Amino acid sequence: MQITDNQMTPIYLQLLEELVLRPTYKSSPRGLSIREILNPQFTLSGLSNYLIDFTQTGMPERDPVYRNYLAKEHAWYLSCNTRADSAPSKFWLKLADKQGLITSNYGDITLRQEQYFRNEEDGSALVGLGAVVKILNNDPDSRQALIHYNQPKHYYEGNKDIPCCVINQFFIREDRLLMSVMFRSNDISKGLPYDIVWCCSLQQMVLEKLQISKPDLVAGPVTYNIGSLHLYESDLPMALKILGLRPFAILK
Repeated sequence: MQITDNQMTPIYLQLLEELVLRPTYKSSPRGLSIREILNPQFTLSGLSNYLIDFTQTGMPERDPVYRNYLAKEHAWYLSCNTRADSAPSKFWLKLADKQGLITSNYGDITLRQEQYFRNEEDGSALVGLGAVVKILNNDPDSRQALIHYNQPKHYYEGNKDIPCCVINQFFIREDRLLMSVMFRSNDISKGLPYDIVWCCSLQQMVLEKLQISKPDLVAGPVTYNIGSLHLYESDLPMALKILGLRPFAILK
């Protein structure tokens, strides 16, 4: 499944409709029932249109709730704080380790490490925003400008917070900064509407740093790849309302 649009709202509504009416699979990871599409891809060609406008849906009252949480989450990411009790929702407390820390503060992964590139003494490398900028300044045609979120160190027994985002990859082609994103898993209700905003914000941060030496560079499209795009059955009533559908529609 592939979608291209210059606004996020129609992309979101099309993906949601597919999950509600035409899911590829129904499965129950961790015993929680979901509707699922594997390996969908969409391309957002308008960098400034990454917000979902719920006032254009059957649930306009969701719009202020969405924007309020979005602002809190973005501020939390910029803080790079990995304490679960600093997160914008109590949900994160369920994912904390024994020290009360979580992994998926995307700002911590991408921004705290931004000043580091490579330690020549021990060969270790931390690739964050700053490293991506350095790579693309050194070689604008590079294919190595990646930020890794999901890392082997996250896979240990008992970890409840394994990042859903896998990588952001940046390219400069024809004076445009392009970005490809890979998510292993994305919840269309509580994940995708917020994650796309973070990814587009990060692209803008990289662009502004690169424009210091490349003033003609402009933002290009974002291509978003998802391993498992899913809708929890518990969120189905809300999804139907957003789409303006009645419950019997899913029985057709």
